[in-house]
Parts: sequence; C-alpha cells; structure tokens
Amino acid sequence: MKIDLHVHASERSGCSGATEEQLIAAAKAIGLDGLCFTDHHQLVPAWHLAELNEKHAPFRIFGGIELTLAEEEDILVFGIDDPQVESLYWHFPDLHEFVRERDGFMALAHPFRYHPSVGLDLGQYAIDAIEIRSINIPHSDVSAIQEIADRFGLRTLANSDAHSVECVGMFHNALERAPADTTDLLHLLRSGAFTHGESTSELFELVDEKGRPIGMATREECHGNPELIHQVVHVLVLDAEGRLFLQKRAMNKDIQPGKWDTSVGGHMRPGEDPESAAYREMEEELSIRPNDLRFSHEYLWQSEMESELVRTYTATWNGPVRVQEEEIDEGRFWTFEEIRGNLGKGVFTPNFEVEFEKLQE
Repeated sequence: MKIDLHVHASERSGCSGATEEQLIAAAKAIGLDGLCFTDHHQLVPAWHLAELNEKHAPFRIFGGIELTLAEEEDILVFGIDDPQVESLYWHFPDLHEFVRERDGFMALAHPFRYHPSVGLDLGQYAIDAIEIRSINIPHSDVSAIQEIADRFGLRTLANSDAHSVECVGMFHNALERAPADTTDLLHLLRSGAFTHGESTSELFELVDEKGRPIGMATREECHGNPELIHQVVHVLVLDAEGRLFLQKRAMNKDIQPGKWDTSVGGHMRPGEDPESAAYREMEEELSIRPNDLRFSHEYLWQSEMESELVRTYTATWNGPVRVQEEEIDEGRFWTFEEIRGNLGKGVFTPNFEVEFEKLQE
C-alpha cells in the first residue's frame, strides 16, 4: 500500500494551495492508495475522516498533525485525537510526555530545514521516526539524516510535505499491507514494515472543452489518450522587426521531436492561471520576461496522441534569449516569409502551423 504521510489541505492549512478533494484526486491519479492529512496545529475531525473514507473507498485517508515547537523544529504526530494536541505553545519535553501517555507516534519533519543541527534532545526524549525524503529535504542532507536515524534507532519516512497537487506522493511509503485502522498503521510504521517510494509522474489537470476542471491524470495518460483534455499555454514572441521566435524541440521529446515549434509552450500546473503559466514558461524556456503579454486566442488542439486546450498569448522581446537546453535544441527569430516558405514540409509541428494561421487572422 503506497501512502503519503505528510500532506496539507487548504481547509486547515492556510499555506496550502489545494483542497482535500484536489489532493485526494491527485494522489489517486499517480497510483497512491492512501494519504494522511497533517495540517498545522489542526486535526481533521474524526467524523470528517469517516466521511472522506466512505466517499473515496477503497482509497484510505488518515489524520495526523504537524506541530511547530518552541525549539523551532516541526514534529508530525499520529494516533492522537485529543484536541489539546492542537496547542500552539508546545515545548518538546511536554509534547513528548503528552504523546507517550496516549501511545501516539512522533516523527521529526524535514530536519535541518531551519537550522544546521537538530535542536531536540533525542537521546533523552525518544521519538519514533525521522523524515529522510521530502520536497523540503535536499538530497545533500540525506546521509546526515540517516546518521541521526542510526544513532537513535529511528525509522525513516519518505513523505511529500505537499501543499499543492503536483507534489503529492512525490515521496511516499510503501507498506507491506493495508492497515486495518490508525492503530494498525502505527504498528506497521513502528515495526518497519514498509519501504520508501518516489514518484516521477507529472500530473495534469483535466478539463472539459470550456476549460472547467473535471479531474487529474498523469502526463503519460494524457499523451496516450486524446479523450483526456489538458491545458497548455503558448506565447508567440516577436521582435521589433516583426520576426517570430521559434524553438526547435529536443529529440528526447515524446511528441514531435526535432520539429520547429511555437516560441514558448508548456503545460499548465493544476490550479495555475494561464497568465502565470505563460510567464513561468517564458522564464523557464527562454529566460525572458516581457512586459507586454497580451491574450490572443484560445482553441482546442486534437491529434491521435492527445487533446490540448490551448491559450495563446503574444509578447515582444528585443533582448538576449537563452534557451533551456534540456528542452530545446536551438532557437532563433524567423521572418514570416521564411515560415510561409517552409509550411507543409515537415519542418514545423502541425500545431504550430495552425497557430501561425491564427496569428495572421
């Protein structure tokens, strides 16, 4: 059973950009079997957990909590439903006593995030586990975390610490079996009956033809099923002479490798607005940030491989361009005459040829 034990929902964590339902949908889409909401200083009510589990069965939802201590460390607590645990003023020794009296489970979250050393006396106040992988743990810290785990006999957990749908399950734990309840989950964690997992699947938000969100799917699913509409943004970048910048797609691309394409194009992240996505893609792909971004048109692009709801913008740029080498083989400005002379010859992607016609309308 694959489960992410450190996830934040916007219903209780103000720093999260995703709701419970969005996070659950994302977890399902990448193949997780369960997750645990560990919001900041707020428990998920037991009755609400029961509702979520009934609604999403057989997917499992558990509840925990993340507490920021006076010692400026964060602790994940599982197996406690006493509302006193939600206090904002815990000192580690007091929390340790409180959790141990109630047979709860404690894990140190993202060590070294705030300080170069762990500010807790783990020798005197034993905890159960320590996070060794998350989006807030650089790979360079892993060996030091493992040393702490070995020294104090701690289990190591891999969790996402997700505050958005694209991060859910990025790191997770694979339990040997599905737990019957929270008590059984803690038994599996204490006994080490799990391994660490890592997801490389990129999530896309699915929409209908009008752009209304209807679900989630992985990149692989979207690029093999034209019934799944996902959202992309394009930016047509022109210079002062009216030439259009085009990029040559890298040969490792899964769709239309080696073809010349729109200046900038990329998938929108779940929950991202189109204009923000356009600026992000321009910075990522060309290292530019024009100040005259303008919406141009929207259309549904469909091929044998995929279906994209495309929102296209235009912008002007006369400065240097640095292409993203991992994604783009080369890039340059083309005159409209050059482009017209190469249409229909397999030089450009079919999508760009449609885009170019729309630009001239």
